[in-house]
Amino acid sequence: MEPLLGEYSVAAHIYKLSQSSLAELARNSVRQSRFEMEIKRRWLGHEWYLPGAAGNDIHKTNVPNIKLAYRHQTLLGELDMIRGKVVSESNTGYHHGTGQSSVAAQSPRLFFGSVLPTPDAWLRK
Repeated sequence: MEPLLGEYSVAAHIYKLSQSSLAELARNSVRQSRFEMEIKRRWLGHEWYLPGAAGNDIHKTNVPNIKLAYRHQTLLGELDMIRGKVVSESNTGYHHGTGQSSVAAQSPRLFFGSVLPTPDAWLRK
């Protein structure tokens, strides 16, 4: 654990990160890690896998809900923009950047067709 703390302190110094940015970085690291579900629940909160502020327990993560809500809304806006591009390409079957049909144009469902199950559903399998 000490090397990780060292990395965070170096990053905080080099990039001039605030305490809430460091907390967000640590939260995201745990979310993306291969720690077991129970450890993630203990460190991040019971519903850590929910997007945005819904999955945040501010008392455990020290990440402000408004910061996570902003990040989630920005992500949704960017996905909508990509979806619009994919739909546009699927109507023409043509990728304007390369002059060829794109994978996204041929199969929008590859990218946006289904909702991922919650981690609880993964454990039941």
